[in-house]
Amino acid sequence: MTEFKLIDDRVEPDEDSYETTPEQVAHFEEIYDLKFELDAAATGANKKTPYYLTDAMHQEWVLTKQSDTDVKKIDVWCNPPHSMNLDFVKRADAQHKKYNINICMLIPTRIQSSPVFHELIENETEVFVENHPVLRRPKFLKNGRPTKHGSKNGYCVIIWRKK
Repeated sequence: MTEFKLIDDRVEPDEDSYETTPEQVAHFEEIYDLKFELDAAATGANKKTPYYLTDAMHQEWVLTKQSDTDVKKIDVWCNPPHSMNLDFVKRADAQHKKYNINICMLIPTRIQSSPVFHELIENETEVFVENHPVLRRPKFLKNGRPTKHGSKNGYCVIIWRKK
């Protein structure tokens, strides 16, 4: 059953199912000089890249060839479910440290005030992490169709860069 929340004077479905538009993803690729090949939070129906993960908390964020040690390091796109934002930030940080891959993640700016975010991102000295504000509140897709209203949240893009 879909959970509904009252927001202003309208009812909106649970935020976990909102998708980034292909135009937004292409824009982030262009301005941050990345070429996404793996979507870390997707389904076959809403993936934004040729490859995608359905269980990013337990799957590796690289493409394996013959074995787990023979991997293709790629640029990763991630618009995580809001209910798991901090889990995805932790996982992205761990995958970046393990594989030295580029990861670009779109998250609400409210996450920046969490102790986990400060510990992993702002206090990071060994990893190249960028934090970019998204200047306009993005519009998302719901079931593949544009939403009527822009997001109620401000967003930022976090990028873990290859060394």
